[in-house]
Amino acid sequence: MRIRNVLSLALLLSAPAMATVYNPPPQHFGLYEAYSGSLTDYLYTTSASEAAGTPGYSSAGVLTHIERFPQTGSTTVRRYWKGPPQNDHIYLTDNYPAEISYVLSNGYVFQGIEGYVYTQPMPGSQPVYRMNYNYGNGDLVHRFVRTDAERLSLIQQGWGYDHELGYVPGSAGRFLPGGAILAGYPNLPGGAVVTRRCNAASTPIFCGNANAPNKEANWRDNFYGYRSTNVFKPAGTNVQKLQLDLYSMDFFGGANEHVVIGLHGGMSLNESNIERSWFEGLSVIVGATQCGDGRPQIEVFWRTPGGVSEYNGHNVQTCPAGTAPMQNNQPYRVVILVSDGGEIRYTISPINANGSLGAAVATQTYQAASHFPNGVPTTTSYFIAASTSANRDYTLYMSNLSSSWQNGF
Repeated sequence: MRIRNVLSLALLLSAPAMATVYNPPPQHFGLYEAYSGSLTDYLYTTSASEAAGTPGYSSAGVLTHIERFPQTGSTTVRRYWKGPPQNDHIYLTDNYPAEISYVLSNGYVFQGIEGYVYTQPMPGSQPVYRMNYNYGNGDLVHRFVRTDAERLSLIQQGWGYDHELGYVPGSAGRFLPGGAILAGYPNLPGGAVVTRRCNAASTPIFCGNANAPNKEANWRDNFYGYRSTNVFKPAGTNVQKLQLDLYSMDFFGGANEHVVIGLHGGMSLNESNIERSWFEGLSVIVGATQCGDGRPQIEVFWRTPGGVSEYNGHNVQTCPAGTAPMQNNQPYRVVILVSDGGEIRYTISPINANGSLGAAVATQTYQAASHFPNGVPTTTSYFIAASTSANRDYTLYMSNLSSSWQNGF
């Protein structure tokens, strides 16, 4: 069954005490800021010990988070240093090669790669601005700020503005059941992030096994963005609505990668015995489906307690006619409605640059009541879960998510 791939990842939820759950390292590095008053220099590093332990520098903590490894749409952050009288660290990216040539020809020394930032805005991201100050005696200083207010304030104080370093996660946190946050993971306003990060070349036997022993240090397989949230149902309503915006640079077009978005039901995951987990509700699947890469489909889930495998019963529906495949680098508005009577309707439309919606790439209405052995679930929650089996990297952003109840479609 398709959903077995979902559960085989171990979705990093709270598990019984007897279970050993692999907790992968955060996707992003914290970029620490330290300052030396005697050298008038800002030091930025992904090493907390370097920020706190470099003589003459005082650490101000994490400025922001950046990628550990190169990703689609990212650029390299390189660190350079020049001694007296400049006493200046400067950080340059590969999309400004002329700057790199200039500093190397003027006595700066390359000290290494600090990480990677995105060259274009991402859902929930924010820019990092690079500023400069010249004391007039040859002493230079460069620093980063995260907000436009900080940038304008420094300009009023005599600082010069270089340009954006790039784009980084707006905040850090990983969604856990009950809304708790685990530091080091991105948290999109009203949404979630689903990723698959795996180095198939160096760790081929671990890419598909989240619980494999002796994982190499560069093995990453992060799933975060799980949601299963109860939604209050007001009296007199009979249709649950879920709306979200969806965007990726590299999710669509890859074999067997898909995400399940379900309503009028719920999910429970048992990591000590995956087959004792269950899903229920009506859902729309996006990604690689039986309808083809990027073409969504409906799937129905129901609980099967007491059997050898409790994780779910399910029924995959026919593919909607006339759908166009969803594409990378294109934001979409996803609207799903499910009634108490078991009817599901959904529409997926591209979001234009001006914020308007284009013609729907997929829309479907289906009556699924007959597929539920014990009747349509009465649970008032929604869930999001990923199914991953291919050994490749991707990141899927799901933002501006809202769930509500209404009377009728």
